[in-house]
Amino acid sequence: MKPALIILAILAVAGLILYLLDRRQTARGATENAPEASHDAASPATDGCADECCAAHEVCPSEQLLRSEMRCETVYYDDYELDEFAGRRADEYTEEEVEQFRDILYTLRHEDMLGWERSLKRRGVIMPTPIHEEFVALYNS
Repeated sequence: MKPALIILAILAVAGLILYLLDRRQTARGATENAPEASHDAASPATDGCADECCAAHEVCPSEQLLRSEMRCETVYYDDYELDEFAGRRADEYTEEEVEQFRDILYTLRHEDMLGWERSLKRRGVIMPTPIHEEFVALYNS
């Protein structure tokens, strides 16, 4: 019986040490990601997803992406030409400009869609309203 108690005590101490190390690492990760989170929250380029989300998910895909830990650099999806639309509102696009977004949207793989949306937001580009609606429908399908 005595060896079993010794093993149990060793396991309890090891578990406590691992728990404390995990809490310490989690706290360190939260402080390292805090500047990025404040940058995203202060970003002027938002498309109001929280107001217009389709409610098919518990969390809007855009909000989920903002909360996830991603690289700090902007990733381009062969869409450099969309940078000229930075700072424009979603309802200010011509039909030709909407088609530029549509051409890119329909060439994306499903797993790249949220990254593309994140890339646009980081660059200050807001999707045109019809493209945002198509984006949500495609992502949810």
